[in-house]
Amino acid sequence: MRIRVLFLSLVLVLALEIPTARAADRVTVAVGSQGTMDYVQLEIAHALGYFAEQGLDVDLKYFASGTMAATALLSGTVDFSANSFDQAMKTMLKGKPLTAIAAFTEVPGVRILVASAHRDAVRQPADLKGRSVAVTGLGAYSHLILSHVLVSSGLRPDDVEAIPVGAEALAAALENGRVDAMMAAGLLGAKLVESGRAYVLLDLQSRVAAERLFGAPYLKGSLMTRPGVCAERPEVCARLARGIVKAARWIERRASADIAAALPATLVQDRRLYAAALDENRGGFSRTGRIDPRAVDTVVATYRTSGAISASQAVDTTVLYDNRFVDLALAEER
Repeated sequence: MRIRVLFLSLVLVLALEIPTARAADRVTVAVGSQGTMDYVQLEIAHALGYFAEQGLDVDLKYFASGTMAATALLSGTVDFSANSFDQAMKTMLKGKPLTAIAAFTEVPGVRILVASAHRDAVRQPADLKGRSVAVTGLGAYSHLILSHVLVSSGLRPDDVEAIPVGAEALAAALENGRVDAMMAAGLLGAKLVESGRAYVLLDLQSRVAAERLFGAPYLKGSLMTRPGVCAERPEVCARLARGIVKAARWIERRASADIAAALPATLVQDRRLYAAALDENRGGFSRTGRIDPRAVDTVVATYRTSGAISASQAVDTTVLYDNRFVDLALAEER
């Protein structure tokens, strides 16, 4: 085993030293959704040419949902996906584990927004009892986090009516009165709050608020692949990790307006609003790309709280993440 580990390390070190003059390796990354703050390191690495420096021709292919992106990864259509880590949990429970090789965010990155008409009646999550909340889908990430918040507030998940409307219709559902509240991420719902039509009941974009709720970091956005890819294409995994680490360092030193300016207009749409959202979200970004085992354990605990897995069901978290590639990139900085 020791010889195998040493051999893999040597392969990765040599891979990191491959000159960029060689023909670029084509890599398609299935991205779980567009307009969130969950994959900024990936998008910056792509926009600033950090992947190209590593001899990679990276194509970011955005999907309508994380489930669709994870399906593309599982089917072998792509070898990598930027996605919510809970997708790895879901596929593992079906006997098809995915492996996270880099972390993007360490907080849930969602807010519960409530229509302003209910401001006097709904002042804390427990006040949602008997009300309706829009989620992207039943059993989806937004539904999972909502269930955890309700249980932590002394309620049962079914004390609230979760209405599945899809990501694109969340804001409209709240605005037209179909629901009383909604689960929002990234830019979603930002204009409703800015205009005063909705207010923030709970903000889990904040690291402080998230760790107060969960007691530890929470792994949300991550770069995932199939376990076999780590073994078959370790040099590509290493070069992707190197670009992500470099992007994380760049983001840490830049103002939110500079980050927004570096990204394509088609991605950020309203740069002012995007920069404002970055200000609210960037405290939850991973500064290194390294996956914190505590953040993985928190996701597992959330699944238990929501009832998605039983309290007695064993979960082997070691198959869910692999820090070797990021660790090599970080070691190179020293």
